[in-house]
Amino acid sequence: MKRVGAIQKHSTFFYNIFLPFSIIGSVLIIGFGSFIYHRTYKDIQKTLVQNQQNFVQQVKGNLDQKIQIALKDLHSCAN
Repeated sequence: MKRVGAIQKHSTFFYNIFLPFSIIGSVLIIGFGSFIYHRTYKDIQKTLVQNQQNFVQQVKGNLDQKIQIALKDLHSCAN
C-alpha cells in the first residue's frame, strides 16, 4: 500500500510540474507563431503595395515619354 501512495505522490508531483510548463510552452509557441505570421503578412502586404506603386510609376513614365514623342512628331509634321 505504501508503494501505491508513493507512486501517486510522484505522479501528482510530475503533473504539478508538467502541466504548467506544457501550458506555458504551448502559449509561448502559439503566441510567437501568431506574431511571426502577423509580421510576415504585414511585410508581404507592404511589399505588394510598394511593387504596385512602382509599376504605376513605370507605366506613368512610359506614357509621358510616348506622349512627348507623339507631340514632337506632331510639331515636326506641322513644320
